[in-house]
Amino acid sequence: MVQTNELSNRTRGIENQMEDLSLFCATGATTQDRMVKIADGVALRVITFLPPVNTGNPAVLFVAGWITQLSAWKTVLREMTKDFIVIYVETREKISSQMKLDAEYSIPALGEDIVRLVDKLNLRENRYVLFGSSLGATVIIECFHALARKPCALVLIGPNAVFRVPRTWMVIVTLFYPPMYALVKPFAKWYLKIFRLDVKTDAGQYTKYCA
Repeated sequence: MVQTNELSNRTRGIENQMEDLSLFCATGATTQDRMVKIADGVALRVITFLPPVNTGNPAVLFVAGWITQLSAWKTVLREMTKDFIVIYVETREKISSQMKLDAEYSIPALGEDIVRLVDKLNLRENRYVLFGSSLGATVIIECFHALARKPCALVLIGPNAVFRVPRTWMVIVTLFYPPMYALVKPFAKWYLKIFRLDVKTDAGQYTKYCA
């Protein structure tokens, strides 16, 4: 089960994080939305969905993909939260996180966050499932060996080994201060639409990336 000590209320004034969480869970389920301090200068948004009836099933620690928004998993969460406690974590690269200026955003750093989160939430050995997609699945693979209390199962959807981007993007990421990334958003969307996504057969994926 989940302990709620050492948790602080979410105090960010970010409009796109003010979702009505009842839209993302089963009828009768309840939610807890909070910031969890992982380490000095690092806090992550964690949303816990509690099913209408306690079924005794293992809890699900849900690690979504790179820049993935909660709305992308609405249909899945509605089904999962009928029977499972779902602990949805937004990893440190997402806008909801509270990070120190010199924070690292590598796969090992994200994996260490998950290891610490499992400890913070007091998830019991073999009584939870680690569920991740895309970057989230990669992070789970990275951190699994370091978990003091292992899950009873892993669910890994499309883990990524490599993110292929033009070399010029590396220059932009290195030279631009993060708040200035808004200047290159239109180009990034154009690049995804033309070179990385099949918008004719999967327009929904492009819409999710734009969001």
